[in-house]
Amino acid sequence: MQEDRVSDHSRCHAGPGGKDSQPQRLDWIAPWALAGVAAVFILTILNQFRFQLARIPDGSGHHQKLLNSVKDWQSFGFFQLGGLLSFTDKDSYTGSLPDKLYGSHAPFYAFPHWLSYAIRGEDGFYFTVVVLTVLLAISMSACLGFLATRMLPEDLVRRSGTTSACLLAVAISIPGEALWGTGFNNFDCTPAFQAYLIGLTLIACGPWREAGRLGVGLIVLLAPFLAPRLGVGIVLSLILCRLALRRRDLSLLPSALRLLLHKRSIATAALMSSLHFFHLVVVRAFLADQFTLRAGGGWMARMGFVAGTEGMGQGNYDYISTLQTFSFIWRQSEFIQGIQKFPLNVDIEHVLFWGIGITASLLLLMRLRDLPRQTLLLLVLAPGLILSTFLNQSSSEHPDYYNIFWHPALVLGWTYLLLSILSRLPRGAQSLDLRAFVSVIIVWSLFLWQIRYFLLAYFPAS
Repeated sequence: MQEDRVSDHSRCHAGPGGKDSQPQRLDWIAPWALAGVAAVFILTILNQFRFQLARIPDGSGHHQKLLNSVKDWQSFGFFQLGGLLSFTDKDSYTGSLPDKLYGSHAPFYAFPHWLSYAIRGEDGFYFTVVVLTVLLAISMSACLGFLATRMLPEDLVRRSGTTSACLLAVAISIPGEALWGTGFNNFDCTPAFQAYLIGLTLIACGPWREAGRLGVGLIVLLAPFLAPRLGVGIVLSLILCRLALRRRDLSLLPSALRLLLHKRSIATAALMSSLHFFHLVVVRAFLADQFTLRAGGGWMARMGFVAGTEGMGQGNYDYISTLQTFSFIWRQSEFIQGIQKFPLNVDIEHVLFWGIGITASLLLLMRLRDLPRQTLLLLVLAPGLILSTFLNQSSSEHPDYYNIFWHPALVLGWTYLLLSILSRLPRGAQSLDLRAFVSVIIVWSLFLWQIRYFLLAYFPAS
C-alpha cells in the first residue's frame, strides 16, 4: 500500500516522457538559449568591426604605434632594434631608423602582428587585431564559464545546475566591454592575463594532473614572460595566497594548487618576470650610443610618487586622488569619443553595473568556506587589485588597459548574484520553467545594456 502511494506520487510529478523529464529539458533549454544570444552578439560585433577595427577615426592611435613598430622590425630587423618596440607616433614616423625604443612593454605579444604584416601587409596586421580580439573574448568567456562552476558555492551550483551556472557566466562575459575594447588598444598584459586565466582553468580541472601542470606552466612561465608587470602582480598574488594559508591548510589543496604555491614556482615566476628588466639593462649597456630608452611615465610616476600630476588622469583630468585608480568603473577609455558624449545617467548606469558585479565577487570571496574554491577565487581577483593599486597613476590614466584585470570579478560577481536570486524564489514558484523565464529576462537585460553601451561608445554614428 505504501509503495502504491509513492508510485502514484511519482507519476503525479513526472512529465509525459517519464520521471522529471520536463524539468531536465527546461534546465538545458534555458542556458543554451543564452548561448545562442551570445552567438548573435559576436556576429553583430564582427559585422561592426568589418576588419577595420583599428582604423576608425575616433580610435586612440595605439595600434598605429604597434604597426610602426612592426614596420621597423620588418625594415631593420628585430635584433637590430634591440628586440624592443619603437612605438613611434603616427605624426613622428618617417620610416627611417628610430632613435628611441619603448621599454615598458615586452615585445613578444606583437609577434603575431609582425608575422601577419610580413605576409599580407597592413591588411594582414589589422586582420590579426580583430582575430586576436575575438579569440580573447571567446577563450576568456569559456574560462570564466568553467571557473564559475569551480568557484561558486557548491550547493548553489548543485541547485542551479552546472550547465546553467557555466553558460550564465558565459552570457554575461561575452559582450564585456573590457574584452572587445582590447581591439582599440595594445597592451602586453592582455595576452599574458589570458594565459594566466587559462592556467587557472586548467588547474581547476581537478583530477587531470597533466592539465594542472600545464596550467602551472602557463602561470609561472608564459604569463610573466609576456608581461613583466603582470608577472610582478602574479608573484605578489602567489605570495599573498601562501601567507594567507597556514602550513596545515596547504596540504588540503589539490596537488596542482600546491605546486603553484610552492616556493620554487613563485621563484620561477619572479625570474621570468625579471628577464625583461635584464633585457633593458643589456640594451642600455650595449646600444646606448644608438638608441634612447623611454618607458612611459617611469616607475615612480606610475606608482603615484610624483608631485606633478597635470593631465595624468583619465582623459584631460589631472591625477589627484588615489580613488581615480578605479576610474574604469566610471569610464573605460580616455580616447573613444562616443563615451565622452554620453549623458550623466549612462555613466551612473556604468558605475552601478561594474560596482554591483565587483562588490558581489568580494561578498562571494567572504562567503566561501571551501578552501580550494576560495584560493582559486583569490588568485583570480588578486592581480587586478595589486596592479591597480601598485601602478595607481597608470591605472587612472589608462582604464582601457586595466579593466581587463577586473572582468573576471565582474562576471563571477554577477553570476553569483543572479544564481542566488533565482535560488531564493518563493517556494511555490520554484519550477524550472519560471526560473528559466526569469533568468532569461535578467540576463537579456544585462546583455542588451552591455551591447548597446559598447556599440554606441565605440562605433558612434557619424
